[in-house]
Amino acid sequence: MDAAEKRARNKIAVDKWRAANKEKANANSLKWAQENKDRKREYDAKRRAEHPAKLSEEFKRWASSNKDIHLAHVKASNVRRKRLIAGQALSKAFARQTAEFYRNCPHGFHVDHVVPLRGDSVSGLHVPWNLQYLPAIENLKKSNSWHSN
Repeated sequence: MDAAEKRARNKIAVDKWRAANKEKANANSLKWAQENKDRKREYDAKRRAEHPAKLSEEFKRWASSNKDIHLAHVKASNVRRKRLIAGQALSKAFARQTAEFYRNCPHGFHVDHVVPLRGDSVSGLHVPWNLQYLPAIENLKKSNSWHSN
């Protein structure tokens, strides 16, 4: 038996064990992820890059079967975002211009923050000069990333 056959047989055995011991398998996975945060981050980034459509479908399935949890996450995120914006003095000063920018958004476009409000490396302001119109699909791809030119 060569190495590929051994790996295939081992995978079958592991899959059977996981199916029979879901709670323990999930606990083991969670423990590994907590102990190996950098490796988990790299694995997740690689998986997102290689299988975006598959992950999108997985999320849609999860969200539809966990509507209450998903809605709670969305609401909590919106509350955090509103509190962040409310704490910006400049945001208050330019509230009318910002509201006008949103009202003028063309159909099929999103209002996007050029510099995201909660980016990993930089955080922007909720002011008119930090807003732009992006096609909806482009804005969803961009998420909260920022790339200086």
